[in-house]
Order: sequence, then structure tokens, then C-alpha cells
Amino acid sequence: MKRSAAYTYDVGDGKRRPAKRAATSTNKASASASASASASTKNAAASATEKASALKETSSSSTVQARAAVPSPSQSLGDPIGKGSKIPVGPNGELFIPQVFPSECLKAVKKLVLPPGWVHAIDATPGRTLSLSNRRWWEMNSRWLEANQKALGLTDKHWKMRDEAFIDNPPLEEDDANTSEEFICIYPPADEQDSNDGDEDGEEDEDEDEDGEEDEDEDEDEDEDEDEDEEDEDGEEAEDDNDKVKGSGNKKSSADTKGKNKEAADAEEEALRKRVGKLASRHPEHLWVSSLGGHERSRWWTQEILKRNQDDYLLHIYNDFNWYGTIEVLENLFVQFERVLKSTSHEPLDLWREVEGLALLLNSGNAEFEMCDDGERCEKILELFGSMTIAAIDELQKKGLFTKDSKFPNISIMLALLIKYAWSMGRGGYGFEDTVTWVFYVVQQAEAAGITLGGPSGFEKILKEIKDEASEQTAASLSKVTKGTFIDKFKSYGSRGGDKHVIAKMPSTERKRYACKSG
Repeated sequence: MKRSAAYTYDVGDGKRRPAKRAATSTNKASASASASASASTKNAAASATEKASALKETSSSSTVQARAAVPSPSQSLGDPIGKGSKIPVGPNGELFIPQVFPSECLKAVKKLVLPPGWVHAIDATPGRTLSLSNRRWWEMNSRWLEANQKALGLTDKHWKMRDEAFIDNPPLEEDDANTSEEFICIYPPADEQDSNDGDEDGEEDEDEDEDGEEDEDEDEDEDEDEDEDEEDEDGEEAEDDNDKVKGSGNKKSSADTKGKNKEAADAEEEALRKRVGKLASRHPEHLWVSSLGGHERSRWWTQEILKRNQDDYLLHIYNDFNWYGTIEVLENLFVQFERVLKSTSHEPLDLWREVEGLALLLNSGNAEFEMCDDGERCEKILELFGSMTIAAIDELQKKGLFTKDSKFPNISIMLALLIKYAWSMGRGGYGFEDTVTWVFYVVQQAEAAGITLGGPSGFEKILKEIKDEASEQTAASLSKVTKGTFIDKFKSYGSRGGDKHVIAKMPSTERKRYACKSG
């Protein structure tokens, strides 16, 4: 069976609609599963959905050891099992929740109160090709499944399918990444997928729809959508609109700007899918790059935010609950960064992956908090984003890594993502103008190092605005940004996160009280 790298490395669209919870027939199962899989192909057996991983620390180490059929990340291509997937973990070794479950676990998914926004597919395909028969699914999820074995209700027959999956499915290919230190090709963050029309500078195409061509294109798109809907009803595979890559992963795109040849755009999109999860060093043309550890970290914080999303759980606790839940996660993120920073044995990449995770998270469409009624707290969080970024830059400078030819190949695009986010907060009418002045310092340091910032859509315009306003920044104002350490500023901030907003930790009686009433 052909393996899809996207199964491991695609975070998916952060603004995904709630997925179908289960399929009631074979045809509907195929449609439901393929709608959730961003890298699905015509071969259902080869189709692998989003990266599955797991939620909580193992509660029974003996159970895990009893089913130790999963290959370790250190196994080489010469081993009988071959190169296996790295098991993704949280900052403290916590396991991710699988994002795909076989239909046999549907009741357990509800009973365990798993976040609906994270668990996006129930596999009812014949043979359970997206879960029980999928080697990658077992590699990444076995430890979580073992820790929750009793609750899931899987039989010995289902567990034996793991051995069959390892026999029937090939291992990772040589250019697939499986260590935290490796840099991989990733999809654009969700916010970039929504906004990127293929032009890196984000400028609008001129003379669009001068003679009604746009209307004709819309009509054609509607006809295509209707055809796709008909295929869905017949059980044929169709892509989830939310998983379509709307922006190119290429540094120079030739096919995904508006009006370009559709076949060329489709070919480029398919090429992008094939690169995702592969070693970035093998694909120098690819724009969106992250260390596997940094990408993993962004997924962890995304999962944590979705655990606190009252809308996904169909609850209404209070108006700002989601925003306070996001703030709680961001505070946990700061705690993790502080822990790494204080460690005397940390490596530069240990710190950088936390910054990567932050940059990708803030542009995922999941980390909204700016409308929270505690404006002062929001201001301090934005300032901490800057302090965190500056601390990482300082670390890289000391190690001689903050250069245009750094061995960290994504300094430019990660800083650009952070700057774009901060600038949008400062110019978004939220009253945060004075809390994001750290972007001037970051741009200044990048230019001094010869690093050309860029990548995100519309960034050239933002960079021009920053440079135009830079003359208004005095040496004193810039020094104020760098005054004090992240550790000192976080200590002054006060709150240190926690899990008070995790909905699964609420008593069931409380969840019932807040449940949205239908009708």
C-alpha cells in the first residue's frame, strides 16, 4: 500500500467545519473519510487522513509495554520493520489524541469527551483503511490506544490488525522525516491558505473581471461543485473544500494565481501534496518549512485550544469562554518557553521550535483571543510574543545562527509570520498599537543580519509600512522593547496557565447544564 506523508504532517485547515461523526453505509463512509483527508487519493487504501496522534500521558506504562509492536523512531531502513514514524508528543511527553477513529470506537469517542474539532473523522471504510489497517495510524497512535484500551472497547481481532498493517504497508521512505530536528515541507498555515492567491506580495490581480470573465468562472465553479456533490452521494472520493491548498508551497508560483490554467494549478497542488512531510533539504523550491518538532508543537497547542472550545462541544458557558481558554493555552506555551530558556542544557533548536510553534499557531485561525474583555491582559500577551521572539533572536545571534545562510532554513518566514500577525493586531482597531512596537526591532535585526524577510501573503506591503514608520522610532523606544528578559516579563505578567477551561474535565452535570438547546 502506498503511504501518504500528509497523513503524518498535515495539520489541516484550522477553520475546518465539524466533521461527520460516522458513516452509516459503505458509500457514506468513503465520502466522510475522504472529506476529512487532506491528502486523499483515488486509492482509498492509500488515502491517509490527517496526522493522528494522542491526548494524554499514558496512565499505565505496563499496558504500553505489553503491546510494544510499534517501531521506535531510531530504527533504520535496514531493520525488518523499517523506518517508522516518530510518535508525536507534547512538551512534557504527553500523547496526542488520534484524529481518526474506527467506527467501532464511536461510542468511546463520545464517552471520553474528546474534542470534536480535533477528532474529525470516524473511519467506516471497508477494511478500516484509514485506521485499523493503516500502518501510519498504528505507529503514531498505539501508545494512546493502549493507554485507553479498556475505554475504547477494541477486541483482540482489532489489535491483531496492527501486525497485519505492518506487514501489508511499507515503512517510511528515505526522504520522510522522523526526528524532531529535521526540517520538513509543510502546508501553508490556514490563514495563508485563506488569503494567498499565489502572489507572495499579496497584491491583487489587476483588470480582474473587466469583461465578465469572473462571473463565467463562478458559474463554472458552481457546476463543478454540483458534479463533486453528485460524486459524494455515489460514494466516490472527493476532497473536503477545507483541505484544498489555496496557496502555493513554491517559492515562485506559476500556476495558482487567479486566471491561470486549472490543469497546471492542479498539477502544482498535487506536487505540493507529495512534498509535504518530506525533508526540506530535498525540496529547496518549497516555501513553507518547519522543523518536525516545531510543527509538532503547533499541533499540540492547536489540540489544547480545541479542548477548550465551547462551540465545538455545542455548549454555551459564557460569552468569552473560548477566548479565555485560548489565553490559558498561550500561558501554558509561555511556561514551556520559559522552561526551555532556563534549562542550562538547551540547544538553539530547542528554543527555536517553540517560536516555530507559536508562529504557526497564531496563523492557524485557532488562536483568537483579542476580543476578550480583559484588554490589558491581551496587551501583555502581545508584548510577551515580542519578548519571546527577541529572546530567540538573541540566542541565535550568540550561537552564530542568525544569518542569511543559517542552518535553520526558515528564520525568514517564521519571523515574517510573527510580524504579520503582530502588525494586524496593532492595526486592527483593537487599541494594541503601542504593544507591537517590537516588530520594528525584529525587522531591524533581520536587516542587519542580511536576512530577507518574506513569504506570507501581503507581507511586502506590511514590511513597507513598518519601514515607513521606523523613522518615528527612537533609539530609546527600541531599547525599551529589549529592556528586561522574557523570564522577568512573564513573571510580572502573573498567570501561568493551567487546565481550568478544559471542557472534558468539567463534571457531566455541568456540561449538561451548559448544553445548547435545539429548537
